[in-house]
Amino acid sequence: MDNTILDYDAAARSALTSTYGEFGIPATDEYIDLYKTINRKYWEEFESGEIDIQTLKQKRFETFVASTGLEVNPDDLNNFYLDKLSEQAQIMSGARDFLDWARSRFRLAVVTNGFPEVQRPRILKAGLLGYFEELIISEEIGSSKPRAEFFQFLYNRIHPVAKNALMIIGDNLYSDIKGGLDFGIQTCWYNPAMQGNHSDVEPHIEISSFSQLISRWPVTGYPK
Repeated sequence: MDNTILDYDAAARSALTSTYGEFGIPATDEYIDLYKTINRKYWEEFESGEIDIQTLKQKRFETFVASTGLEVNPDDLNNFYLDKLSEQAQIMSGARDFLDWARSRFRLAVVTNGFPEVQRPRILKAGLLGYFEELIISEEIGSSKPRAEFFQFLYNRIHPVAKNALMIIGDNLYSDIKGGLDFGIQTCWYNPAMQGNHSDVEPHIEISSFSQLISRWPVTGYPK
């Protein structure tokens, strides 16, 4: 969902700017980048199973406040930020055109490790919920990408369908692509920034725009 269908980076920056303004924190690039770095660290720890989702929620603003010396309640920051983030519904470039193309050809589901109180309002506000049969949110099912249990839950919900007829499209090489590879389904790395892949995770397909996937369909080796 994030940075594939909906623009999480833009949403987070907008919500963070509003949060900083509410609590009298300068909305400088330095403070925004600091939070992003801290947030990314805790998300990586969550996705690797080192911490749970509640620890992620609690620690990221605690660490931000501790790092800056600001006199503000981190819980208040977190609650206000999540509320503002839930109002953001920026759609990634080409995503709606892709969904219009795909909805008559495939069964679609959207999967996310994000928070339910944030993700459900965002996709509803974007007007995209009707494209999908399922909205699978890790916190609601008790398992997260890239764990096999997460993908098994999705598979059970959309059954019957052959595994080799499934494809996950996502921007995260670890949670999306490695998770899909480990579960034995097709994978498509959505990489609009054309970042280098310096990992040992090798997606079946790499695209920098949705139009590339449309123009290349049917993909060799993937069921028509």
